[in-house]
Amino acid sequence: MRDTDKTTHPAAASPKRGRSAVAVVLVVLASLGIVASTIGFWVRSTAFDTDSFMEVVESTIRSDEVGEAIADQVADEVITSLDLATRFEQRLGAIDEYLASGLIETLDPGPETLSLLRQLDVPGFSDLAIPLSEAINDEIRSAVTKLLDNEDFESILIASIRRGHEAAVALIRDDLENVNVVDGEVKLNLVPAIVAALGHVIEQGIAAIGPELTLPEITVSQDAVDSVREVAVALGADLPDDFGQVTLMTAEQLGELQTGVRSADRLVWATLALTVLLIAAAVVVSPHRRRTVVQVGVGAAAALAVSILLLDNITDAIEKTVSDPEARNAVRAVLATVFRNLEATFRGLFVAGVLVGIAAYLIGRPDWVERRAATVRGVLASGPAGSLLDRWVSHHHDGAVVAVILTGVVVLGVVGISFVSTVLVGAVTAAFLSYTGVAKRRIERVDSVVDDQAAETPVS
Repeated sequence: MRDTDKTTHPAAASPKRGRSAVAVVLVVLASLGIVASTIGFWVRSTAFDTDSFMEVVESTIRSDEVGEAIADQVADEVITSLDLATRFEQRLGAIDEYLASGLIETLDPGPETLSLLRQLDVPGFSDLAIPLSEAINDEIRSAVTKLLDNEDFESILIASIRRGHEAAVALIRDDLENVNVVDGEVKLNLVPAIVAALGHVIEQGIAAIGPELTLPEITVSQDAVDSVREVAVALGADLPDDFGQVTLMTAEQLGELQTGVRSADRLVWATLALTVLLIAAAVVVSPHRRRTVVQVGVGAAAALAVSILLLDNITDAIEKTVSDPEARNAVRAVLATVFRNLEATFRGLFVAGVLVGIAAYLIGRPDWVERRAATVRGVLASGPAGSLLDRWVSHHHDGAVVAVILTGVVVLGVVGISFVSTVLVGAVTAAFLSYTGVAKRRIERVDSVVDDQAAETPVS
């Protein structure tokens, strides 16, 4: 596969230049295809694989921006379900009626006086219903926000989102065997999380609706409509059937989405196949195949590097489409988590492209590589006095040991400490340390033999 630069006639050089130009164009198209295929498979795996999707969700939920958005949504539903303004108005209104009837009974005014009293706009306790409810609602929001740090509440919320995602994917894939989808709609059921928040609020004594209230036990797998009815009965409130539910997909959106997903699936695989064909065609057409393989590696790495830089611009563009500042913060946090995964994929493929380019280049055995290889062989070559490397390590044994250990520590610091990295770095470090010991003993034996021979040689 080594390229050779042979003298060619002008007539033969022209077709080669043409083939080289075609190969370059194919390499550029293949590089773009690699980026497109990567994005396609990443979207496919992240959006439609529940486990991958939940990894993103769990990281996102723990961010302050998204946590605040979720807390606001849950707090709004809790406040709606309690309807404290109405509760206070009813109870304080009853006090007003009791005091008014008692006062009339005590004073026993005449009909004309009673008519005049009823026409007066006298402040009552019921006027306090709205300011009292607003103050307590603020306390409810604060309590729900703090509840996000509770592991049990977070588990309920994550389980609800997982079930909603599974249902949405099943509906899109038209695979409804194990998922209950009603009327072609998928909704994120937040009732279990809302009930948990309600229980926390009542336990804190914030809602002031009495300790006699017993909330039902609502599970994530329970039917949403039945859950809403149980909560409504427990609260003595009239709740809508869609209380605590967020519509993820409607029947009108389903047909277009299913068609789009099927087309996207085919497009992803077609893009991958086309990219492979473009790479193969570039190598076949090129008069310098090794050089073309180098171009493929470098071109792919360059395209991926540009894509990494463009992710920030894409994030900014998406953020600008959101007008609400709080929602914009949540979108920024979600995009940061989502694109972090894509960026890691881009970086991995970038390294792979660079390695492919370097490997293809070195396979051609350039002259400078041959010279360096000869130097290395000379250093490693073992002679009567041992190899140059063995002798250097023996003479600098302590420094070599320290350098090996420090290198291992630095590598662990860069790649991160985990079981796999610790085992691999530990094994490599142990191998190098073992070599330093072996090299030192080998040179000591050689020097000992040389000294003995020198001592036995008579001096003339």
